[in-house]
Amino acid sequence: MVRALILCVSFLACARAGVVVGVLGDHKPDGWSKGSGCTSGADLDLIECNLRVYNTTAAEAKAQGVQLLLFPEAYALAPSLSETSFSEPLLGALGAVPCTAANASASSPQQAALSCIALRNALPLAANVFTTLPNGTRHITELVYDGRGALLALYHKHHLFPTETKSVSAGPFAPTTFELLGRTWGIIICYEGVYPVVTGDYAQMDALKRMGASAFIWSIGSDAPMATISKSWGKKYQTAVSAAIDGNLLDGTGAIVAPGGTEVAYTDTVLASLSAVGYTAKAKLRVGSLP
Repeated sequence: MVRALILCVSFLACARAGVVVGVLGDHKPDGWSKGSGCTSGADLDLIECNLRVYNTTAAEAKAQGVQLLLFPEAYALAPSLSETSFSEPLLGALGAVPCTAANASASSPQQAALSCIALRNALPLAANVFTTLPNGTRHITELVYDGRGALLALYHKHHLFPTETKSVSAGPFAPTTFELLGRTWGIIICYEGVYPVVTGDYAQMDALKRMGASAFIWSIGSDAPMATISKSWGKKYQTAVSAAIDGNLLDGTGAIVAPGGTEVAYTDTVLASLSAVGYTAKAKLRVGSLP
């Protein structure tokens, strides 16, 4: 008993009893100084710079014992969405490792980089990018990589925000879950978490619950009261909810909610080292343990 007490002196030691989740928040994708070379107007330049934020976040998450890392919606890498903005070919073969695939970094730099981040840190992660299918259809796509950098799950956003319909297509109604760390996780992307509140249509959430989801991951890229909504989902479905969001005026830091709708104890770490490469925002890694 004494030994157990000693092991639980710190937050992270106690967190080992559950699943330690990390979420990126307060990230501003255009928060770069003019001298950084990130704001020249080229989509890929800005994406490359924001991948530095993801790399730094993952390294810090690994150091803190995070077991699943969640990033915001695709706007966190490429903040401008239009009919001509950058969208990369989907590398959608489950089990494939884009990090080690020939030419992947040239054709699909975000997917290759995300796979490499997961592999390098032996850290499962969920992230979101704008993708293009072989038929030319463009989507907002959630990608989950395991600790080997292999693609574990993918899901195309079905409920688009009205302004997105001019630039991307809605994915099919295909509620998607994945198995990781002994749990079933359901995927929700941005407006999909607000859509039931606005319309009364809970079909996606209901389906995820029927599929056995005991937790939702929610990647967000716009102003939304996501902490409040996450708590309501936790209460309604008795699921855990982990939400990552770009910095905004509402809930910029991210939320980690236990089943029942109570926000768990967490620690915030500002990624201060990024200022050395011209990053002017105050991105944070929030870490908490889901029971």
